[in-house]
Amino acid sequence: MYHNIRDALNKGDSNPENVDKATILPASFTGSKRYMNQYFKDAMAICRTLGHPSLFLTMNTNIKWPEIQRMLKFIPGVDVVDAPDVVARVFKMKVDQLLDQIKNKNSFGCCIGVMHIIEFQKRGLPHAHMLIWLHPNDRPKTTEQIDKMVSAEFPDPSIDPVGYEAVKNYLIHEPCGTDCVNSPCMVKGCCIKHFPRRYNSHTYFYDCGFPIYKRRKTGFTVKKKGIELDNRYVVPCNRDLLIRFQCSHNLHEVFDNAGTKKRKLEAWFDANKTYAEAPNLTYSEFPRKFTWHPQPGIWKQRKRGDVIGRLAEVHSSNGELLYLRMLLLRIKGAVCFDDLKTVNDHVYNSFHEACATLGILQND
Repeated sequence: MYHNIRDALNKGDSNPENVDKATILPASFTGSKRYMNQYFKDAMAICRTLGHPSLFLTMNTNIKWPEIQRMLKFIPGVDVVDAPDVVARVFKMKVDQLLDQIKNKNSFGCCIGVMHIIEFQKRGLPHAHMLIWLHPNDRPKTTEQIDKMVSAEFPDPSIDPVGYEAVKNYLIHEPCGTDCVNSPCMVKGCCIKHFPRRYNSHTYFYDCGFPIYKRRKTGFTVKKKGIELDNRYVVPCNRDLLIRFQCSHNLHEVFDNAGTKKRKLEAWFDANKTYAEAPNLTYSEFPRKFTWHPQPGIWKQRKRGDVIGRLAEVHSSNGELLYLRMLLLRIKGAVCFDDLKTVNDHVYNSFHEACATLGILQND
């Protein structure tokens, strides 16, 4: 029997009796396409009702949890990878405890809604992703409130040795970049997680609305694979949850500095819009599939007076077009290309240099 007509035709069999009947899985079948589609629509409905979530939290399994190690003692000769039932049950117990901390014990404030999903990525250990909605009165609105909730630095080992050990053990990104080009996170010479991050003397809001966390040169480091790693490699976390659950987790704010999320990005890039008309966004916010409609207006060069009709023809050969697009979103009222390359009254030689000076580039 063949699964579909295509398989039968590929084998040269045109008899329809040899083809299985189509089976449509109901939405109640866990993990099916209709199941996931239904829950996605439920999530969108919650966003329309409660607004956009306040926090995004990821929790990973720690195979050294005492509950797992204690259970393995009853199964001689069995490693963690051979006991997925034990790992899954302990992880579910930990997730339930985390949800209780968030919903009933108000770890982040008054919680009005939580949505989570548990994944077994690449058939490995389970991990959970959570969206958390906080009451408007408890949503962080200042950088000081964010710093109390999320940290991306090593605690001082002389003041908080327990916190320092927890960060060192669970929240350090492995060495990558030029120090370790063979790291699994490296793709085409760049870390897909964007490590190492830049130093920041204080927390501030980026144009896309997400905060950039404080990462100072405090001098506290840890050695991994013979390489000293500092705050640039620390994963953002909540200190209290880290100490309580002793596992790697990732916590991010999901609001913008106006307190409300911007409209859906796709609405800005329809056939009647141009990037020049869009609000101030970063390149990372662009939809994965989009068509750029260059502004058809006339641009004049002050030096030579040349008239350029379409921006799509500008510097497309040397990669400057990408940086030009980014500058168009940031700089308003420019009448020539030199205006786009001017930052603090200094005219830079390329759009790339102007982007880097404005701080809208992390790396290439």
